[in-house]
Amino acid sequence: MKAVLSILLRLAVIGLALILYTEVAVPAMSRTSNDANIGAGLIAFAGLALIGFAGGLLDGISQGALTSALWWLVIAAGIALGWWLVPPWLRNTSDYSYTTLLQQSRDVVPFIFGLVAGPAVVASGIGGVMGRGR
Repeated sequence: MKAVLSILLRLAVIGLALILYTEVAVPAMSRTSNDANIGAGLIAFAGLALIGFAGGLLDGISQGALTSALWWLVIAAGIALGWWLVPPWLRNTSDYSYTTLLQQSRDVVPFIFGLVAGPAVVASGIGGVMGRGR
C-alpha cells in the first residue's frame, strides 16, 4: 500500500507541476513573440528527464534499484498517458473533437514514456549501488 501511495503522490506532484507550467509559464513565454514556442516544449522535456533521473536516483538509494525502477516505470506510464489525455482536454475547442485531438497526439505516449523511464531506470541502478554502500 505504501508503494501505491508513493507512486500516486509522485504522479500528482509531477502532473500538477506540468499543468501549472503549461497554463502559467508557457503563455508568459509566448507573449513576447507570435512564433511557435519550441523552447517551452524543450524546457518541459528536459524537466521531465531531470525529474525522472533525480527521482530514480533518490528512490534507488532509499528503496533499492529494482523497486525504484518498477516505481518509475509506472510513473513514466502515468505521465505519458496524462501528457496525452490532459492537454487536448485543456485546449479543447469547437474546431476539433476531443477524439480527433487524441488521435493527432497519440505518438507522444512512447516518447514521453521513454523520456521519463530511460533516465529513471538508469538512475535507479546508480542509486541502488550508492544505497548499498551506506
